[in-house]
Amino acid sequence: MIDWAKRNTGSGVGDVERTILLVRAAGLSSRNFAGRNLRAELLKHRGSDGSFGGSPNHVAYGVLALRASGERAISKLVQESAEWLARQQHRDDQRREDYGGFGLDQNSAVDITGAALSAFGAAGDANGPVAEEAVAFLKREQERDSGGFGYYGRASSANAGSTAWAVQGLVATGHGGGRTVGKALSYLSSILARDDGSVPHTSGGGDRVWGTGQAAPAMFKQPFPIDPVPRRRVPPEPAPSDQGEEDAGDAKAPTDAGDEKAVNRRARPSRADSRRRGLNGPGAGSGDGAGSGAAGGPTASGAALPVPGLPIGSPARRDNPAPRIGAGIALLALVAGGIVLATGGGARARRLWAAARRRTT
Repeated sequence: MIDWAKRNTGSGVGDVERTILLVRAAGLSSRNFAGRNLRAELLKHRGSDGSFGGSPNHVAYGVLALRASGERAISKLVQESAEWLARQQHRDDQRREDYGGFGLDQNSAVDITGAALSAFGAAGDANGPVAEEAVAFLKREQERDSGGFGYYGRASSANAGSTAWAVQGLVATGHGGGRTVGKALSYLSSILARDDGSVPHTSGGGDRVWGTGQAAPAMFKQPFPIDPVPRRRVPPEPAPSDQGEEDAGDAKAPTDAGDEKAVNRRARPSRADSRRRGLNGPGAGSGDGAGSGAAGGPTASGAALPVPGLPIGSPARRDNPAPRIGAGIALLALVAGGIVLATGGGARARRLWAAARRRTT
């Protein structure tokens, strides 16, 4: 996905905004992505009045992208854009059903309102009058039977994308534990395909890739921007052994502890290292302070998690691996020889067994 984005991200305001959100979730830097400074490109799209492209949709994404690129909620850039967005709320006639919502035209739309609420939450204005009126609009427009949301609320059919935006907006402004969100999540669960985990656009079908991509963050009650997820480092594969094959029916003969072929095996950590590491094996997590996870944990950057009991950034001391290698070879010979004897191996196997026992006593 990241490689695809590096090759295909355009320069339009929407492309830049969404890619910054992707880069943030991946634990990468928006200031250096495929040789581009996406944050600088985003600011070029920003007007002097705080708007992005003159559209509530782009401004909502713009606020989220600013936060994802490292701007603080109280920064002038974020606050000016959030204030521009607040002025676009439909508040001219309280008798209208779509009063308090946001839209791309004179009609309020659930998707745009949910995105606006997500932006207000990211800007630290989750409880202001503008946000509260937008929340009230969403609650009025929820389908009573299914619990889903349509693009224009109850005036259109419920779908995964609109329902997801409503959930994310409500969660971002502190309303994630209410009945409205509970019913919306039940709707998303009801159209979830049990065979493959995909979510179609509507209960009648539709684009599953788009529907799943929109529904997944909402089903986890995760508003934008999504924090980086700590990644596990995959240990490298051990170097392949070039030890020659012996007779098919015989066990492999043990080599000397100092044999270069045996040294190719990965050394096990010493008992002292194991005690220092506690229960954490290699690659238990990673982080370098580029950002924090949702629970305040380390973030993904490819660096290993700090070893308990050691100063952060200090490499764990390793013992001389030669004794461990020799012991490992001897143990392997013991096991292999025992198997061959148990299955009626020949005299050569018995000689191996005796030699291995002498090495370990």
